[in-house]
Order: sequence, then C-alpha cells, then structure tokens
Amino acid sequence: MENAENRSLASAAAGGQATPMSTEAQETYAAAVASMLSQGCGALPFPGRPVTAAAPGVATLLANALVPVGTGPIGVEITPDGAFAYVANNGGNTVSVIDTATNLVTATVTGLNGPIDVAITPDGNFVYVTNGNGNTVSVIDTSTNTITGAPIVVGSNPFEVDITPDGAFAYVANHGSGTVSVIDTSTNLSIATITVGSLPNGVAVSPDGLTVYVSNSGSGSVSVIDIATNLVTATVGVGSTPIGVVFTPDGNFAYVATTAPARSVSSTPPPAPRASSPPSTASRPRPVRP
Repeated sequence: MENAENRSLASAAAGGQATPMSTEAQETYAAAVASMLSQGCGALPFPGRPVTAAAPGVATLLANALVPVGTGPIGVEITPDGAFAYVANNGGNTVSVIDTATNLVTATVTGLNGPIDVAITPDGNFVYVTNGNGNTVSVIDTSTNTITGAPIVVGSNPFEVDITPDGAFAYVANHGSGTVSVIDTSTNLSIATITVGSLPNGVAVSPDGLTVYVSNSGSGSVSVIDIATNLVTATVGVGSTPIGVVFTPDGNFAYVATTAPARSVSSTPPPAPRASSPPSTASRPRPVRP
C-alpha cells in the first residue's frame, strides 16, 4: 500500500551534469560500468575485467586507474576504514580484494558460486557475499580473506545484501523467490523470510536502522520493511523495472534506479502501532539474475 509518507516524489533522467556522489556510490557506479564493458563493449582492456576508480565528488572515471580483477565484476563495497575494496566477480566465482592505497589486488577469495553483491559489517571484520547461483550467502573473514563457516541458505537467486548499522542483521533480496531473507550475523543463520514484490533486486537499510527498502524489478515498486517486526509496512510504486536503491546520508530520501527515469522516494516511515503488530509471518528456515 502506498501512503502519504512513503511515496514517489520526483524523477530524474540519467545523464546530463555530473552530481556529487558518495565514495560508495562512485565505486558501485564504477563496478557497474566495468561489468557492462567487460562483456564485450570494447571500451576496457579485454579479456581483463577492470574496476575503475572514480575521482572524489563527481562520477568521473579515471582512465589511468584500471584495476584488473575477476570475470564479470558486479558488486563492490569499501571497508569502513577505506583501506580495501571487495569486488564480487560473478563470472569468475571469486571476490577480489583491492588495496585502495595502491589500487592493486592483494587477495582473491575463491569458493563462491555466481557472486553478485557484497556487504561489509560496520566493524569491518566480515564480508557477506550473495551467491546468485547457489541460493546461499558466504561470509568472508577480512583478517584472513577466506570464507568462514558453511554457506547460509537463503532464497532463490539472492541478489543484493545490506547490513544494519549495528551489524546485527543482514537483509538479502532473493530475486527468484520474491522474498527477503534476514540473517542473524551473530549466528549466521537465516531467521526470517519476508515476502515482498516480484523479482526483488536492490535492498538498502536506512541510516537509522529502522527500515529496509527493497526494489522489486518485476512489480515496479519498492517494499518498505519495518526492522522491528520484519513486516512490510508500505509498497511504493516507482518507475519501470527498479533495480538499485540507496538512501541519502540523512535518511530523508531513497533514490531508486529504474529503466524509466530515476525516482526519489520519501523515506519517512508511516505511523504504525508496533505494540499491536502481529508476529512476523516469516518462515524461519535454517539455515538468474534476469
């Protein structure tokens, strides 16, 4: 249900004048470009699959900062201290670790299965990687850059993953099953499964840790999840085929990338009596791309 608080406010066409971007947004944009070009567009060295570093402040790609990684890089995230970038190489079943001071790959993590996205815990100790072909999430220990523990079973074709600001939970968008899995990071078990829209891709936790926004590429909508109850409290219609979603640092807006013009969505949560909320109907299992 769409409401006055969670609603699409504006759309903005892609292209035109460059606008300031956060470091994470720059790197994500760079990885997306690298992934696209590495599939045969010819603008980047081939058969190398580079990730391109972006200049601070604007989305300007630096031609002299190409970092060869694995095949088909997609998701990328920077450690909280800014020292390393972790890149999911979907085609190579690996994660590359880049030293941001030198822009050199210092480690390659193997044993993954179609990795799509990465999310790093706030303390920088662990990296959660969605395995799109394995219906699992793997956890990398950043002190050793090796996988720790068994893969965490989630839904079908897990796509993006994001972690709450306190590091307690990871939310995983399961593209193939129309659900979001909630992982307790203290046990690395899936503790809840939340039904959202069709073909969910993007997932973003609000800066205050109260809500999760999920872009549903098959439904043309964004689902809003209350973290306290793991219930969907609103569904916001956006443009055609929404893919990625990201919050502004103050949490007042969420921006959703779609195949139609991009849209801004107010992120103010609607008033809801949490005390009377029913228990989550989520299942508690233990634990392609389109």
